Parts: sequence; C-alpha cells; structure tokens
Amino acid sequence: MPHSYQLILQTVIKVLLAYWVYRDSKKKELAHKNIWIVVTVLFPPLVIPYFIYSLQASKKIVLSKKQQLEVANRKKTEQSLKEIALEKEALVKRHKEEMLKNSLTVQELEALKTQTLADKEKLLQELEKERKYQQELAAKQLHL
Repeated sequence: MPHSYQLILQTVIKVLLAYWVYRDSKKKELAHKNIWIVVTVLFPPLVIPYFIYSLQASKKIVLSKKQQLEVANRKKTEQSLKEIALEKEALVKRHKEEMLKNSLTVQELEALKTQTLADKEKLLQELEKERKYQQELAAKQLHL
C-alpha cells in the first residue's frame, strides 16, 4: 500500500506542476507552452528551467518616450532609404533607356546631317543656275 500512496503523490505533484506551468504560460503568453506542459508531466525536475525561461521571457523591455521616438525615426529612415533605393533603380533604368534612345538619335542625326548637306548642295546648284539665267536675261535686256 505505501507504494501506491507514493505513486499517487507523485502523480498529484506532476499534475499540480503541469497545471501551474499551464496557468503561468497562459498568463505570460509564452511560446511553446504545450511542450513545456508535456515536459513538466514527463520530467518534473524540468520545472526549474521552465521557471527561469518564463522569468526571462516575461520581462518586457519598456522604452522611454525618447527611445520610442528614436525607434520610430529609425523605422522612418529605413523606409525612406528603401524608397530612395527603389527610385534610384528606376532612375538608372530610365537613364539606360534614354542612353539607348540617344544612341539611336545620334545615328539619326548623322543621317539627317548628311541629308541636310545634300539638300544644301542641291539648293546651291539651283541658285547658281537661277543666277546665271537672270544674268543672261539682264544681258539680253541691256543688249550686251
């Protein structure tokens, strides 16, 4: 009979420890609370590491208003840096596109320049013919 009392006492202690772990982990909203409950039932001495873990996990860092402002400013700065990086990428992309257009434009300008020079030469020849024709007309009128 004493052995059965000992077994019952051990079971009650395990259940009470598991219940305490359950309540504590629920109150402190700890991660992996189910694992801690099972571990406590199977290995009751592991309540001590759980106790240490729960103390460390329940300590919440309280920031002063200045620190909160610094955190907010840091987040805004990081967001701004990300936006600037995206804008920079877009600008680089547009710059490459413009450079490609400009290289095509340079070729087109060369072709246009050649065409303009040819047109100018043709116009000069026509003007030269017109001048000679008018000189001949003037010579005929003056009877030269």
